[in-house]
Amino acid sequence: MNISKRNKQNILSAWKKRHGVDEIYIQRNQNKYFGLKSRICGFMMGEGNILINNGKKCKHNTLRFFPDHYSLVLSFNEDLLKVLQ
Repeated sequence: MNISKRNKQNILSAWKKRHGVDEIYIQRNQNKYFGLKSRICGFMMGEGNILINNGKKCKHNTLRFFPDHYSLVLSFNEDLLKVLQ
C-alpha cells in the first residue's frame, strides 16, 4: 500500500469516528429542536439560499442569508446557535 492510500484511509477513519459522534447527537436531540429547525428552514426559504457543490473529490455546502431587516439577523442567529450547541 502506498503512502497516499494509507493517509487517505487514516483520514476517512478519523472522519468516520467524528461523524458517528455527530450522528448520535442529532438522533438524541432531533425532537428537542424541531421548532427551531423549522424556523431556520423558513428563514432560508424566504431570505437565503443553500448551495451544494458535489465535486469529484469533495462535497461543499454554502449557506447564505440575506435579511431585509436587522431584527431577522438577530433571531436567525439566536435560533441557529441554539441548534448548534
